[in-house]
Amino acid sequence: ETSPFDSVFISMWYVMVTFTTVGYGDMIPTTLSGRLVASGVMMISLVLFAVPITIISSIFTEQHTLREREIVDRDLFMKRKLLREVLTIEGGGMNRIISSAATKTKREENLIPPFYPETGNSFSNVFHLFEDMESSTLSSVVQGFITIMIVISTISLTVESLPKYRYPNHGSNQGDSAPQFYVIEVICSTTFSIEIAARAISVGFVEAARMRILGYTSVGNNSSFCGKLLYWLRSPGTLIDLISVLPFFLQLSKLQTPSLAFIRILRLLRVTRIFRLVKGLSGTVILTNAIYSSLDSLFSLGFLFAVWIVVCASVIYVQEKGSYNETQGYYERETFFGERERTPFQSIPDTFWWMIVTITTVGYGDTYPTSTEGRVLGGLIVFLSIVLLAVPISIVA
Repeated sequence: ETSPFDSVFISMWYVMVTFTTVGYGDMIPTTLSGRLVASGVMMISLVLFAVPITIISSIFTEQHTLREREIVDRDLFMKRKLLREVLTIEGGGMNRIISSAATKTKREENLIPPFYPETGNSFSNVFHLFEDMESSTLSSVVQGFITIMIVISTISLTVESLPKYRYPNHGSNQGDSAPQFYVIEVICSTTFSIEIAARAISVGFVEAARMRILGYTSVGNNSSFCGKLLYWLRSPGTLIDLISVLPFFLQLSKLQTPSLAFIRILRLLRVTRIFRLVKGLSGTVILTNAIYSSLDSLFSLGFLFAVWIVVCASVIYVQEKGSYNETQGYYERETFFGERERTPFQSIPDTFWWMIVTITTVGYGDTYPTSTEGRVLGGLIVFLSIVLLAVPISIVA
C-alpha cells in the first residue's frame, strides 16, 4: 500500500494525534521498527504531556487554597493592605534613594553584562562567547544567531521531505532533493562547525571554577588542558552538537555515491539539531533533573509495566486468536457479524502492539477484541492500565 508517512510534515500529524492520545487510526506504523519507535513515542509523550497538566493542577489547587484563606481572613488581609499603603506613602522618598543606590552599585560591580566576555584570558573569553549567553551582550547576539541557524536548518530538513522537492521532481536518484537545500545545509553546518571548533580549542584554557559555574561540575581544580577537553567532549550538550554536524562531513566523504540507506541515516542524524534549541532552557534542565532523580522509581515501574504487558497480552492472545486455518496458514476469528477473518492477534508479540496502544489510551483501532470475553478482559485492562500509568506521571511531576 502507499505509505501515509509521505513527508515530515505529514508525519507531524501522526505525532500530534499520538501525542494527545487521540489516535484516529488514519496513520498507523506497520513495520516492526516503526512500531517499536511508536511505542517509545507513546510512552514518552504521555509523560511529557501529562507533567505540565499535573503542574498546572497543583498551581490551581494552591491558588484556590490561597483564595479560600483570603476570604476567611478578609479582615486581616485588609489591615495588611492598609499597612502596606501607609508604609509606601511614608517611605516613598527613602525607596527612591535605595533604588538609585542599588542601580549605581550594580554598575560599579559590573553586574550589567559587558559587550564582550571578560573572564581573564582571550581563550576563556572565546569559550564564554559561545557557551554562556549571559556573559556579555555579544554572547547573546551570537547565541541568537546560532538559534536562527538551527531553526532555518530544521525548517529546511522538514520542507525537503515534501514530495515536490524530492526525486523524481529533482535529481536522478532516490534520496535526491532540490539543490537549494544542500546550499542551506552547507551554510548551517559550516556555522555549527566553526562554533564547535572554537569551543574545543578554547575550553582547555578556562578556569576550573568557571567551568563548574557553567554546569561542568566534575571538573577539578587540577584538571589539565586535555582533561577539561575530554570532560567537555563527554558532556551531553557537546555530544548533541557533534552528532548534529556529523551528517555534513559524512555526506562530504560519500558525496559521489550516496546510497539511499546512507541518506536516510544522514537525515535522521540531522534531526538532533533541534535538541540544541532546548538543551539550555531552564525548563528542560528542571525536567531532566526530575526524571534523573526519579530513575529508581521509574525503572521499578518500567519492570512492572513489562510484566503487565506480557501478562495481559498473553490473556488476550489466548482469548482472541481463534482457530487455525490449515489452508490459509494463519489464525482466524469470528467478527461482530458472524464472518470469519484473519485475527490480528497471531502471536503474543503481535498482541504487544495492541497492549501498548491500549495502555497509553491511544487506541488506533487497527487491532481490537471482538468476542464478549475479550471485550470484558479488554475493559478491565483499560481501567487498570490508566491507574498504573498515572503513577510514573505523578512521580516525575
